[in-house]
Amino acid sequence: MTKRHYRFLIIIGIILILLIAFGIYKLFSNEQEKKESKDPDVILEKQNNFIKEHNYLSEGKDNSIHVIAFTDYRCPHCADYHKNIKNKILQSYIDNGTIQYTEMQYPVMDKTSKKYEQMSLIVQKYGNLPDYKQFSDKAYQSSSVDNDPVKTLKRLNLNDEDEKKMIDTYKDNPPKSNKSDIKSELKVVSTPTIFVNGKYIKDTNILEDAIKQEQSN
Repeated sequence: MTKRHYRFLIIIGIILILLIAFGIYKLFSNEQEKKESKDPDVILEKQNNFIKEHNYLSEGKDNSIHVIAFTDYRCPHCADYHKNIKNKILQSYIDNGTIQYTEMQYPVMDKTSKKYEQMSLIVQKYGNLPDYKQFSDKAYQSSSVDNDPVKTLKRLNLNDEDEKKMIDTYKDNPPKSNKSDIKSELKVVSTPTIFVNGKYIKDTNILEDAIKQEQSN
């Protein structure tokens, strides 16, 4: 065997070792990423960071139980969730300080859903929490009739100055939709999608039980 052949075999051997090492590293990294993607603490941290970064308003005290909901005002299942779960069950937990509640619009129904999401972001920016809650209530009730977030906004008891500012912003400089970021960063694909402390709740009917479980932990 010549020295040239010997060097060639050594180089091939080194390359094979590096490829094997890289394969093992990628396998370990992928497994670690999958594990972290299902870790409720990691999920909750990502959600909280997203909420702060995009200035979403939250109801209730900042405490150890955080319920986060992704909804679409024009989604019938979301409207049902808002009426029968959020307002009738969760609101009492919010009001007595048991939970913090944050709701983010994730438009899935049609192009108008995106427009309602944009208006919700505007109301949160220029209004206050009561304004935002009132807009959400009206949007769930009448977005399918109004088909225009400006019409829905005018159903609110806003002063003329605030209403004009919100409508002008919507028409002249609407905010960017957060849908793609929510999908890529928070892995949400449908509505309503609910989490309690980073734990995905498959059935909204067991949401109250999930909250009680967190209380007992």
